[in-house]
Amino acid sequence: MKASVLASTICVLVALPSFGHAAKIPFVGCVGQGMAGLPAPTGQPFTIDLPPAIASKLAIYAGEHLALLAPRGWECSANDGNDNMSLFVYPSGSSAATAGPIIATRVDGGGTENSINLTLAYAARYFPRSISANEVSAAAAEDGSAPSDILNLAPRFKTDRIVYLTQSLLEFTTPAGNPGLGNEILTTSSKLKTLGLLEVEVSNVGDDDTVSVFAMRTISPDLRKYIFGFEENCALYNSAACTPNAQYAAPSDDNQ
Repeated sequence: MKASVLASTICVLVALPSFGHAAKIPFVGCVGQGMAGLPAPTGQPFTIDLPPAIASKLAIYAGEHLALLAPRGWECSANDGNDNMSLFVYPSGSSAATAGPIIATRVDGGGTENSINLTLAYAARYFPRSISANEVSAAAAEDGSAPSDILNLAPRFKTDRIVYLTQSLLEFTTPAGNPGLGNEILTTSSKLKTLGLLEVEVSNVGDDDTVSVFAMRTISPDLRKYIFGFEENCALYNSAACTPNAQYAAPSDDNQ
């Protein structure tokens, strides 16, 4: 879930198993809730290789920087801050605070001390081979805190089921009614199971450090695997298959 990929690209032809059906799905722009009060971006319908019956139930939802595949007819809101970006998509009449079905993604990154510490925390907690204890200690000393203070920014939840996909990417399942990684972005507990992905990138410089989370609570099993597959195969693994929609990729001033 690389921030550089998510910030500028969306899948047009998703790297899912081929079904031989190039279907168009609608583009839905999401109003930004950040300090700039950005308007909803505009974009053309997206062509995606999905069974027609599935494609007819889906849409692409996009904020200024992030995009999600989600059920058609839902609503969305985006937050585009200096150090973090998020996008929430939820059923019509609901909100980002719902305990019901919802799909969301968040990227925390940039060169600020807080975002670097957050990335170090998730790297040290979930991918200990990617970072040394000395790096955490050095960051804590610069912040005037204890190493444990940084580590505690990334809880390890006892009930989460975690499957490591790469050295910096994991898939998680938060059981219904339990705290977990899913609640780190969705914030509300739920009677629904939460599926998601967590990726961390730690650079030698620090400015490009990012922690990215994708979480999904939806009660539609027929759509679930396609929505998850879009995020996993396109945004996470196969950036070569992601090309920017010309209208969507234009500078924000051109979208007004």
